[in-house]
Amino acid sequence: MSEFIDRQINQLKKLVDDYRAANITLNKFIMGVEAILALSEMSNFRNELEERVAILEEINAYLIDGGQKTGKISQKIDEQISFIENEL
Repeated sequence: MSEFIDRQINQLKKLVDDYRAANITLNKFIMGVEAILALSEMSNFRNELEERVAILEEINAYLIDGGQKTGKISQKIDEQISFIENEL
């Protein structure tokens, strides 16, 4: 694995940790992941990651539009972030 890919993975791990610690918002988490994807060399993982980010973007749009962050919504967010985390 190249040093560049190692840095990308470490940045993704940091984003997950920061979100879980409530240091960043869901929106900032998504923006950070998208920035990494823009430079990503992890082609096999990229498609899966893009699918998860798309789901998170839909949830984020719902919340920005005034939707309530219910337990079900929180669980859906956690499922997507856990998937990303487990793939790292």
